[in-house]
Amino acid sequence: MIRNHERVGDVTRSADLAGHCTTAVDATARDAVVDLLKRAGLTCQLMSVIITRGEMQRLEKGYYMVPKRDLMAGMQVRLERGN
Repeated sequence: MIRNHERVGDVTRSADLAGHCTTAVDATARDAVVDLLKRAGLTCQLMSVIITRGEMQRLEKGYYMVPKRDLMAGMQVRLERGN
């Protein structure tokens, strides 16, 4: 049985995506999921995102800190556009 992090690695190694993609991972629970994905051998940039209640986006110790409201606003725009 293939695990989810191994499947993500397989997808990023596909001919269409290898070296041409970014994988964003919810790292709010910190290193457990991020470590699994690093070991999966992704062939793309891994972007670790921590969802915050803060006001501003920032990069801190290798983690992108993104306010939940910013993520929701982006999703709302995409839903309104239908894509």
